Amino acid sequence: RKVYYLFFFHFSRKIKESLECFPVKLNNLIHTLAQMSAINPAKSASQTSSQESSMKSATRSIQRATILGFGKKNRHLYLIQVTHRNKETIVIEKSFDQFFKLHSHLQKQFASLILPEFPHWWHLPFTNSDHKRFRDLNHYMEQILNGAQEVANSDCVLDFFLSEPIQQTVEEESLCDLGEKLPDKKPQVQLVICYEDTKLTILVKHMKNIHLPDGSAPSAHVEFYLLPYPSEVRRRKTKSVPKCTDPTYNEIVVYEEVTELQGHVLMLIVKSNTTFVGAINIQLSSVLLNEEKWYPLGNSMI
Repeated sequence: RKVYYLFFFHFSRKIKESLECFPVKLNNLIHTLAQMSAINPAKSASQTSSQESSMKSATRSIQRATILGFGKKNRHLYLIQVTHRNKETIVIEKSFDQFFKLHSHLQKQFASLILPEFPHWWHLPFTNSDHKRFRDLNHYMEQILNGAQEVANSDCVLDFFLSEPIQQTVEEESLCDLGEKLPDKKPQVQLVICYEDTKLTILVKHMKNIHLPDGSAPSAHVEFYLLPYPSEVRRRKTKSVPKCTDPTYNEIVVYEEVTELQGHVLMLIVKSNTTFVGAINIQLSSVLLNEEKWYPLGNSMI
């Protein structure tokens, strides 16, 4: 038994000495480093991907989107001005069906969240449907972009608003060229638009050549909507002038706390009681301020 213990002690010491020798230590170190290098690339790649995703979300986030009207080339496409967080703007075109598909995707992707109500066609009245859809879609976009961060910065929303900007400028593609010379017999409204600090002021001076559909003189008033704000918050209205085709108003409409004109559209609608007379959408960033100007009134709400 003594020989056995001596034999065991001798070999234990030899094993310990071999483990402490430099070649073995070096081999263990190399093996450990190899294992770390195999794990760290995956971790580093994951961290890089996460950082890139976070940066992508931050750099592609959207401040606002505003429907300016319909494109001249295709009346079924809405012309939308999209403003980034860095104040850069692009212009895109989307159809009502594309809006509906976006909403359907969001419902599937964010089934646990309460999303804004989509303005389906059955929500619209039989009259003034273009006008209501126009306002409702602007309100829908505002709720999406200012709602839950995970929805506003989702790939679905960002791809919808930031993909395929059109080449034309807003002025070239707008419904109305604000500087064009109009025939004398066309319905028009004369405005003076002023902007100072955060106050937007519109002086409604005159209208001319306005008629009801049957050709008679309307008892017209003017309604204003500052988009993309909800219509019930930013609606303004003038008095009604009875039975006149060339009414004079000289009324002032004021909007407070308008931090900038970029991205905002002034929707002007002329009505006689509830009957539509004419309308125009004015892109405020393109307006010549503090000057009297005649604006054309179109025969549709958009």
